[in-house]
Amino acid sequence: MPWALTPDDYAALLSTESGQTWSGAKLMWRGQQLHNVQRAFNTLYTGYTRRADRPSPRLEEPAQSGSLRGERLDPQRWEEMFDEYHGPRAGRRPRISVPWAWKK
Repeated sequence: MPWALTPDDYAALLSTESGQTWSGAKLMWRGQQLHNVQRAFNTLYTGYTRRADRPSPRLEEPAQSGSLRGERLDPQRWEEMFDEYHGPRAGRRPRISVPWAWKK
């Protein structure tokens, strides 16, 4: 899409506004760090579980209209993709720089 902004476009905007030098890769890396902190906090303090990542059950029913009419979410395939995505992250604590985050 020629009108979509890329991470490098956002980095250029952020660099201009903040006066700091940002690259698209650095911006994406920082976003991943923030996402990991958010998930760690939610897991530790709000009881966030794998179930919270599931899409709405209504997506498992065939769409009634539109360009995706008859299409539906295959729950088994979704679980496989979820495992594939989170597999490398399983059993690994995200690196976070807040001392109270991990209890021994």
